[in-house]
Amino acid sequence: MTKAWVEENVTRPMRRIGVGKLGMVQLYWNDYDKKNYVDAALFLTDLKRAGKIGAVSLTNFDTKRVKEMVDAGAEISTNQIQYSLLDRRPEKVMVDYCRQTGVGLLPYGVVAGGLLSDKYLDARAEDVVTNTSSLRKYASVIGQVGGYQWYQSLLRTLRAVGDKHDGASIANVASKWVLDSPAVPAIIVGARNANHVSDHLALFDFDLDADDRAAIASVLAKGAQPTEDAYTWERGGRW
Repeated sequence: MTKAWVEENVTRPMRRIGVGKLGMVQLYWNDYDKKNYVDAALFLTDLKRAGKIGAVSLTNFDTKRVKEMVDAGAEISTNQIQYSLLDRRPEKVMVDYCRQTGVGLLPYGVVAGGLLSDKYLDARAEDVVTNTSSLRKYASVIGQVGGYQWYQSLLRTLRAVGDKHDGASIANVASKWVLDSPAVPAIIVGARNANHVSDHLALFDFDLDADDRAAIASVLAKGAQPTEDAYTWERGGRW
């Protein structure tokens, strides 16, 4: 990988869509043993300084690697990560680091592919649909963190919080909890139809108060607490 190769892969889509600048370019890297990701982040930073990129962002990097790139001089805007009430590993070290350095977190999976929604409140375990790789992963996270009964107690608590706020959906309460994290400027949500859009907009119609947070924290405390940073478990490490 060379600087010229990175620049060509940035400028090619610019030419194709007829723009002089890309608003954001995200960097993903699978093999941490190959340290070229630091070079790639620096090359992208050069393109940002040249006005060809608005923001250099990362996808699915752990804190150690984000720090390596920042320490080398890369100007990192955000890191897209999995973060939800089910998966709080970013809180282990990443949230504090990002608050200190100004790197924002862009969480996805905030409602765990729909598992954190009214659809599954009081549902039987055998009725929970896990027909995609993402849903199977989220379901495995439930097993890792607290099991099915714990998951249902979390849904019931989120439903009670939502009822307090004019019937806000479980998905909205779960999303709001992540959005309120001090290192999170925005969250990534999906919308398969127009109904989802209106439900997402309802996120801004209420605020979680101290009692809401305490009720949610009480359930979370009964589950397994993360011991490692984000993406350690996926690479064979501990939760």
